[in-house]
Order: sequence, then structure tokens, then C-alpha cells
Amino acid sequence: MGRYFSSLNKYMKLRDVIYALCKPETGQPGDEYEKKSQKMAEQAKEYHKQLQAIGSVIPEVFREINTLTVLDALSMELTNNQKEVLKGCVTENKVETALRSGESYKSAGLDGISYKLWKSVHETYKKSLVQVEGEEKKEPTFNIVKMMNEVFNHFEEHGMIERARFSEGWMCPVYKKNDKQKIANYRPITTPNTDYKILKSPHKPACTCLENAATQESSELCTWPKNH
Repeated sequence: MGRYFSSLNKYMKLRDVIYALCKPETGQPGDEYEKKSQKMAEQAKEYHKQLQAIGSVIPEVFREINTLTVLDALSMELTNNQKEVLKGCVTENKVETALRSGESYKSAGLDGISYKLWKSVHETYKKSLVQVEGEEKKEPTFNIVKMMNEVFNHFEEHGMIERARFSEGWMCPVYKKNDKQKIANYRPITTPNTDYKILKSPHKPACTCLENAATQESSELCTWPKNH
């Protein structure tokens, strides 16, 4: 009995369907709504692209000055242990742990490759290493963990090329409240490719170190004197 059989009689919640979106300032009576899926997707993309562009017109020199001003005001420093965590490189063991801990049936990204597929490739490799007495010696199959480890460390050492689409994902708008025909009332959820999720996983301890330091710094800055 597999996952498919056990889910046959399970209640499946219907997906939210967006039937139409208000067009941005058309000014034409009778043509206020966009109903074609492709154009609705383009409209949603442009809306969130414009949101991300807010504040990006600040001159670089002012951005640098503001960054230094904020950093000079900080008193919190990372501990030696936290610094060691941040200096740690990605290893094959970390990649394999990240792969094994991922949920097999999580949604895939734009490339359509799920955790389950990468796990299957890795299990095939592990089985190819087992030599049975009396059988012909087998050549190891493709080692996906080793490949990912080499690629991830190459990213850290040399960075990514500008045209790389490694961190891209598909966006799913999730309805929040109010008018369902206005894209501003949807919360965007981005689903990246599985290999991108695997790369992020070994860095979680480092991210946690920075988050804890930032949280402590923020709490100290926001502490008011007792007589206020």
C-alpha cells in the first residue's frame, strides 16, 4: 500500500481559483477586469516587481553611508563559536544530511525536480557501492551529493554568473483578505528549486547565529528606561 492508495479517500481541499484581476487604471468601462491566465500572471509579476523596486533608486554613495552609520551604532559581536560556524564550508556530509531531511513530496521548483527524485538518485548510488560476493564488480553510478557539494563550494568561492537562474522559483499567490480580484490582497509564496533548498540547509546554523545576534541587539536598542 503506497502513498497514492492511502490518499484516494482523503479529503482534498480545493485550490483557490483566481477568475479575474482588476486591471490597473484602465479607465475603460466594461474592461476593468483581466480574465486571461497568462496576462493575469504577467500582471501579478509586474505588481511585485514594482514593489521590490521601491527604494532601489537611492544613490549607492548614500546607501553606503547609511550602512556604515547603522553598523557603527551596533555593539553586539559574534562569539568565537558563531564565527567558526560562519567560516564552515559545505561538505558532502552536510549535503547528504540536507537531502535526507528534506520532505520527499514537497512542491518542486521551476525545474520540476523534487526531493524524492534526488533521494532516489542518491539511493541508487549507495546501492551501487555494495559489492555482492560472487557477482561481477559493479561500477558506481552518478554521485549527486558529490556534484552538489562541488557546485555549492564553487558558488561560495567564485560566486554565480549574472545569467544564472539557480535561485529563481515560481510564485504562488495566496489570498489574504478583502477583494479577491485585487492582486494586492494576495501574499506571494515562492517555491525555489530543490537544489537551492539543499544549499540553504547547511547554512541554517550560520543564519541562526546572525539572527540571534540581531535579535539581541534589537532588544537592547528598544529597551526603554524604567522611568519612561
